[in-house]
Amino acid sequence: MPLSPALLTLLRAALALTLHGHVAVEGSPQPAAGVLVEEAEGGARAWSDSLGAYTLPALAPGTHTLRFSRIGLEDRTVQVVVRADTAMQLDVSLRPRPLALGAVRVRAAGARDAFPAAGDG
Repeated sequence: MPLSPALLTLLRAALALTLHGHVAVEGSPQPAAGVLVEEAEGGARAWSDSLGAYTLPALAPGTHTLRFSRIGLEDRTVQVVVRADTAMQLDVSLRPRPLALGAVRVRAAGARDAFPAAGDG
């Protein structure tokens, strides 16, 4: 007898697990804050906090491809196998990727240009 769609939804929710971990900057004791952690197949996504911690809720059992990305760090893709009977933790480190910026031009107005002189009115 086939399962009803409602029962399948309940079973998937019961089997879904939370994956958590930390993201660090490679070669540094610093955590990597503001890293986007997302399931490549679409769906689950999260951001690492100021301590580098993240939580991806409701991952179904099976193989998932996760992508970690942030400006200034190299993207990293990791495959993880989520099992229904195991708590999951995945810690990842990302290599720094300095950004090359073009020339920056700064212009400042002198005090005379910014404020009218006394008596000008």
